Amino acid sequence: MISKEENELLCRTGPGTPMGDLFRRFWLPVALSRELPKPDCPPVRLRILSEDLVAFRDTTGKVGLLARYCPHRGASLFFGRNEEGGLRCVYHGWKFDVTGACVDMPNEPAECNFKHKIRQTTYPTREAGGVIWAYMGPQAMMPELPQLEWTLVPQNQVYVHKRFQHCNYLQNVEGEVDSSPVSFLHREFQPEKFDAAIAGQVLLARAKDSARKFLVEETEYGLAIGARRNWDANQYYWRLTQFLMPSFTLIPSEAGSPINFTAAVPVDHARDSGQPDTPLVLSTKAIERPHSSMPRSENVGGAAGHGPSMVDRHATVGRRRT
Repeated sequence: MISKEENELLCRTGPGTPMGDLFRRFWLPVALSRELPKPDCPPVRLRILSEDLVAFRDTTGKVGLLARYCPHRGASLFFGRNEEGGLRCVYHGWKFDVTGACVDMPNEPAECNFKHKIRQTTYPTREAGGVIWAYMGPQAMMPELPQLEWTLVPQNQVYVHKRFQHCNYLQNVEGEVDSSPVSFLHREFQPEKFDAAIAGQVLLARAKDSARKFLVEETEYGLAIGARRNWDANQYYWRLTQFLMPSFTLIPSEAGSPINFTAAVPVDHARDSGQPDTPLVLSTKAIERPHSSMPRSENVGGAAGHGPSMVDRHATVGRRRT
């Protein structure tokens, strides 16, 4: 068990906090591309790492991520007009492009250059795998967008969705990486239903040993977590889970079954709902459908600098060493 102080250190991710600084060193999923379906469509409100933001797709199709409140009088840009290459505040008409530059200030004389002195806080964005990713850290330290397999395959092989959870991000990660409760929570106890078990969990449905042994290996991108159970007198049943910094997980799946990736991104740690200590996490899940042309590997790991391949973590039965 960790102390209250350690819990606070790990779970507070707002600006200026140690974990907030850490999260801001990574590209994070912040929205789904389909939430901004076309150029000049209505903007979307977001709250990520305790920052209020607004995302919009401009006339050219580029995605901008701005601080939500106009620097003039604090009006919400969510209610602004997305038009002609920028998001225009409805209060006094100040207009900002995807870089945060103020490109129009209609309440000032045409010869006034004051607009060139105004910039709105903005964060770089990229789109990959049907997801809008944002980097909220120092520009000089911005890494490459992670080359995750599900972001590189055709979109007809991937399904993505998001959900909000009333818990902190670490509770979500803990549930994803822990293979212990799957022997009870996700297991099928009726033998006649083994073949109808959840896709990718047929072996789990047949496993009899619930006393798993964990073996953990540090990787360049996080952790590889092996949960080993006895299958019979000659074989083990292995479930291999990948944890990717800062809060991404790849849970085990069997060959030929969908592959699940989850990103748990902190929304904030203090809500305005009368429950000031209730955190909220945005969990983005990507499910990569199996594809016959993809190779399958029994090794745990991945290419340096690119994180693990999705086909490198799985559930399998292997012979015991003698």
